[in-house]
Amino acid sequence: MRNGAPVEAKVFDIEDHGVVKILNMDVAGNRIHATVPATLHVALDETVRFGWKPDKVLLFDEQTGRNVALD
Repeated sequence: MRNGAPVEAKVFDIEDHGVVKILNMDVAGNRIHATVPATLHVALDETVRFGWKPDKVLLFDEQTGRNVALD
């Protein structure tokens, strides 16, 4: 997570998968899931700032759960 990054979020769950963690975050009422290195130190209820690589973003339909890129 980076200072000066464009988006602020609050971490509400952390899934530790060994070499990576999945951060479940709230951004203005929207849920965002981010994969980060397991070595990143982050805590529940922490407010973080982050950016992203557009080619790594996946979007899913809220109703069906399908990846919208596959439609």
